[in-house]
Amino acid sequence: MKEADRTQWGLVAILFICGLFAALQFIKVSLVLDDLVAFYDRRIEVIAILVSLVSFVGILLGVVAGAVVARLGGRRVILGALGLGALLSLSEALLPPFWLLFVLRLLEGVSHLALVVAIPPIMAAIATPRDQPMVMSIWAMFFGVAFAVGSVVIPPIMTTGGLSLLFAMHGTGLAILATILWPLLPNRAPEPREITFVRAHVEIYSQPNIRAPGLIFVFYTVLFVAVVTFLPPALDCPALAGILPLVSLLGNLTAGALGRRWTPDYVMVLGYLCLIGGTVGLAIGLIWPAYVLFIGMGLVPGACFAAIPRWNASDGDRALATGAIAQLGNVGTGLGTPIFAVAVSLGALNGLLTLLGAISIAGLLVVLTLRRGIKTPA
Repeated sequence: MKEADRTQWGLVAILFICGLFAALQFIKVSLVLDDLVAFYDRRIEVIAILVSLVSFVGILLGVVAGAVVARLGGRRVILGALGLGALLSLSEALLPPFWLLFVLRLLEGVSHLALVVAIPPIMAAIATPRDQPMVMSIWAMFFGVAFAVGSVVIPPIMTTGGLSLLFAMHGTGLAILATILWPLLPNRAPEPREITFVRAHVEIYSQPNIRAPGLIFVFYTVLFVAVVTFLPPALDCPALAGILPLVSLLGNLTAGALGRRWTPDYVMVLGYLCLIGGTVGLAIGLIWPAYVLFIGMGLVPGACFAAIPRWNASDGDRALATGAIAQLGNVGTGLGTPIFAVAVSLGALNGLLTLLGAISIAGLLVVLTLRRGIKTPA
């Protein structure tokens, strides 16, 4: 496969914005749960299902999505997902009955999954080999940046026009992005692959280069949301809740910079060592190691996304690897908060740090084990 002669930074920026709007498919609901509770007169546990539906689709169909992208090509999938997402958001702006909103959110999970699986291979393809680590590390920031932006812009939107305006603006943004990208996205030849649920899983998880980024990424996703949620109150330092995710973004950028000189597995090892070292520092009563911990939280995902093009040469294999990341990432996010809640209930800060340390060590061991089976494409 011919590598890009120069990095198309303008298209990288537009695709990153697409990632922000994909993340907002989660965030536009998670940040307005109380408003949805009031409008639909349902208990918050029921309304919260509207958030988890998107994760459920990722767990069930993440690997299949990778196979679909490999078969159809990223351009078709991205444009189709943007169009579908726009239609769904604009339909949600009508504030339909709850059962219909449930269906729309389930379909929105398909749109979200298609975007987060199809965009990274395209971003890798339009970057030079030297710039690929930085480009993929930038992509790894999309959810954290979207959450920060959403926290700022959603409250005034809600004050101005409520749920209808929020959903309508999101849908309009997706439609505008589809229009902008239509003439810009490269029309790369898709690869003939059979798409079946079982075959897609066998193809991905039987190949070390394809499965490794996802199997390493899952340990990070188990940790991130849960630790952001439970660590600041456990340390009696609530201000950290807003600071630590920003520190992780610095880790993402550092992963990109290091990736120009180091292979992804070395950056992953450094990331998990930061997690382990930060945990030990917190255990002996210091606060500043929390920042080291979250530098590691940025290094690991940045390196995992950089590993996709580094360890897989074809667009199709890169799409499959991204599908595995999508599936396992949603598994980790779904598991992390419940198991950390149990750890905190049993042992407060000590319980949290014990589990954090154990998962970080497990992640490091997995990196060291999987790296032996990786064959870097010529």
